[in-house]
Amino acid sequence: MAQIHLGWRKYRLVFGSLVFIITLVLMSACGAAGGKTEGGMEKHLPLTEELFSSFIEVVTQYPDGALAFPEQSGLFQGPRLRTGIITFQFAEKNRIYFCTNSGKSWYQSLKKNPAVSYCTYAEDFEPVLSFNGKVVFVEDMALKARLIESKPHLKRIYETPENPVFKVFYINVENIETYGSDGAVIYEAGRDERLPE
Repeated sequence: MAQIHLGWRKYRLVFGSLVFIITLVLMSACGAAGGKTEGGMEKHLPLTEELFSSFIEVVTQYPDGALAFPEQSGLFQGPRLRTGIITFQFAEKNRIYFCTNSGKSWYQSLKKNPAVSYCTYAEDFEPVLSFNGKVVFVEDMALKARLIESKPHLKRIYETPENPVFKVFYINVENIETYGSDGAVIYEAGRDERLPE
């Protein structure tokens, strides 16, 4: 029964991510620049430390999300967007951490063009969250050891933090977009001094 639930969650995640990306594309095509969608549905607000913590509670409960990024390697190169399913690990300050394998084509893409958007959502789609910013890879062995020891599946895959294919990165969050029944809101870092850098 648990496997059926996990399979349904991943199906919903992929479908929801596609809807999210199509929505973003349509918003851009319809001239969402300037801070508001037609009808004034989109708001821009400062991203405070308290808000960031509340969004991290959601992503901690629903860690599987879609990472959207420009494809820079593999079969489709150029100005083409790609998405991949990835699991959130933890957050510190305004950084959200992930890990990947250096053998994956998206590793090279992220190294070449670090601009990304990570999307996940609560079970009832309230809210849908999009964390936007730039990827930074880290080679901190203490951090890698922390992940390996706290996540048994990572230990099975990579065995030790010294494994050269085990890569850890964070998104330096520049803004968080939320979508829900109240419309779209963009919470921007840098508008409030209380969000730690």
